[in-house]
Amino acid sequence: MAINFPSSPSNGDTHTAGGVVYAYDGVSWAGSSTTTPVDALSSGIAESLQVISSVSGAQTIDLDNGHIILCSTATGNLTLNITNTGLGTNQATAVVVQITQGASPYTVDLGTIDGSASTTKWQGGSAPSANASKTDIYFFNITKTSSIEVYGHMLCYG
Repeated sequence: MAINFPSSPSNGDTHTAGGVVYAYDGVSWAGSSTTTPVDALSSGIAESLQVISSVSGAQTIDLDNGHIILCSTATGNLTLNITNTGLGTNQATAVVVQITQGASPYTVDLGTIDGSASTTKWQGGSAPSANASKTDIYFFNITKTSSIEVYGHMLCYG
């Protein structure tokens, strides 16, 4: 998970990410935790789950709150505008959207990524069809090189 530090911190400011409190000393950020990457891996990795419901149309998703989105009730097709990816040049991240479909199924796609327009390149060349009364899980790989690229696919369960 990329950490999105404040862009104009003052000496003594703190920022919390991933359970670690970082302090700004006027020059750089330093974490106050003694947890090492090996400690984190040996205890397992968990991701925060964002829950949205009764939604349709354009929705803003802040990745500081997690990269996995659970949509229990959609009332129309969804376009997710992603913020706070923390991506620098030559970096990538993933977003997963799980949607429990009702009798009328709805699709999911990404709109903007950190304010930049995006077009999803779908596996097989075209956007998948949503599935009534099933659970659809959309996977989006977002890469940033000289531009933003989004690659997507969907799996159906149930």
